Amino acid sequence: MRVFIFDGTPEELCAVPQLEQLIQTSPTSATALAHEPSDETSDDDNAMAKLILRGLNASPPPPSQRGLIARLANAYPDALTTAEAEAAAGKQIGGVIGGLGLRFKHVRGWPRRAADWPSRYAIRRETDADGIVRYRATPALVAAWGQFQTRG
Repeated sequence: MRVFIFDGTPEELCAVPQLEQLIQTSPTSATALAHEPSDETSDDDNAMAKLILRGLNASPPPPSQRGLIARLANAYPDALTTAEAEAAAGKQIGGVIGGLGLRFKHVRGWPRRAADWPSRYAIRRETDADGIVRYRATPALVAAWGQFQTRG
């Protein structure tokens, strides 16, 4: 197996003629690696939704976590600003998301990656061009929340 790591700006990388040949002959092309968000749930999303549901069912989530998840799921695919997310949680958002991460990381089968925050598979933190931080639910969280709500 070959791994290629490219460092540089897009303009610099486009200037390298061999790069296009490497990408075309590589079994996994750069376009295949690009993740385009869609409304359809993939097998990975379905598997992650099951893990999230297991984490939610382990013990009743506190009102702050319930409020945040419900608001994010209702807003999906749109994102919430930090102020909107904190209003939904009734607390500072960092602590609520950290609590969700602790809840999820103890679920058997949850991805274990040293550099990852456990909650990133449920809630995405994004910063737009204006520097405004927004929080968005993943399709897996939306699916799990829908199942959790119907169960009780």
